[in-house]
Amino acid sequence: MPATDPTRQEAAASGPTIGMAIAAGLLTATLGLSALMLPPAFTLPTVCLTALVAAGATAAFAWNSRVRHQGHPNYWDIAGALTFVGMCAAMLSEPDQLWPLLEAMPRRD
Repeated sequence: MPATDPTRQEAAASGPTIGMAIAAGLLTATLGLSALMLPPAFTLPTVCLTALVAAGATAAFAWNSRVRHQGHPNYWDIAGALTFVGMCAAMLSEPDQLWPLLEAMPRRD
């Protein structure tokens, strides 16, 4: 009898794969909806915020998960990829285009 159960390893390896598919779908939906519903200047900041929030949620899930895989992507890899996507979207967005949004916000004096 083998020391590890291969069906259990396959099921555990499919969890991060499903998580990455969900994250990719979330970012694709965010990009599409923000391009349709928001001004063009807000598309990349919206994708940035969504990616970083999803990365934080995935990292929290990975922190609580005791599953570690050697040779398969795990939840920490997904959190790192989402953080990378979020930082790239932040670098590509223009901060000068967001000033009208910040100026339109009500001030608390």
